[in-house]
Amino acid sequence: MPEQRLTFIRFDHFREVKRKKGNTYKIAYDLYQCSCGNQVVKRRSLVESESVQSTFSCGCITKENIRKLNRKGKKSQGRKGRPSPSKGRIRIITESGRIKYVTFEDLKNIHFGFNDSAKAKLG
Repeated sequence: MPEQRLTFIRFDHFREVKRKKGNTYKIAYDLYQCSCGNQVVKRRSLVESESVQSTFSCGCITKENIRKLNRKGKKSQGRKGRPSPSKGRIRIITESGRIKYVTFEDLKNIHFGFNDSAKAKLG
């Protein structure tokens, strides 16, 4: 289990919960300071319990784990290690409604009508 990063500051509030039979009970919520600097209000029983579902931080542990997972296998490559086929290209929509990716030079040629081969790329 991760280490506890929350430090108790003060009591915050009670929340009343009604059961189906009409009984009510109160749940205590406290203000905690996380080691990352955030202050959060958390349910006291979840912070103090020793179970797997306990609360250990304000959410910064989850964010750190996600960052670690994203750093491990993936570089800023694209689809499964291959560079994206549209990288460095401009997205245009043809007259027929199709999406095409062209270079800036091709776009200039299409716009000014210099090159018929550029227009042929649009299909």
